[in-house]
Amino acid sequence: TEFSRVLKPRGVVALIWNLEDMDVAWVAANRKAYEAYEQGTPQFRLGLWRKMYQVPAIRFFPSQEEREVTWTLPTTVD
Repeated sequence: TEFSRVLKPRGVVALIWNLEDMDVAWVAANRKAYEAYEQGTPQFRLGLWRKMYQVPAIRFFPSQEEREVTWTLPTTVD
């Protein structure tokens, strides 16, 4: 409902997440260290954010589009 209130007609909302590369050992270990503290927050990987499509106000947004883009930023543990 808040989006429909503040957006101009035909406005756009973009939700962007950054995901960790769990295939990299130190990245996976880092993720595991804080995962226990997420306390049900709508993490992309859990899909809980999709609940926003189950509210009555979604009628103000007739088209929903989802795209996935892979982008890599090489990083080291140092």
